[in-house]
Amino acid sequence: MKNKPEAILALYGFEKNKFLIEPLGNGLINTTWKVIAGEECFVLQKINDTIFDNPFDIDFNTSRIGEHITNYHPDYFFVNPLTALHVK
Repeated sequence: MKNKPEAILALYGFEKNKFLIEPLGNGLINTTWKVIAGEECFVLQKINDTIFDNPFDIDFNTSRIGEHITNYHPDYFFVNPLTALHVK
């Protein structure tokens, strides 16, 4: 992810100038931002692909975990990642 956070957020349907981005923590491996869009808050994370050879595996595994929890433990609180509207 070499793009700026603003460009990445556009892929998820965030409208330009309708959100605020601030650093979240000071990770040594990944870079993380808090995204504030009106009343909602999100976390955007840049995965270090030097450390994680295939960051798509992280997304795939997290999605599978979300599906399992939704199907077998629907009352368990789990925050699923957003799905991109456009893939580049």
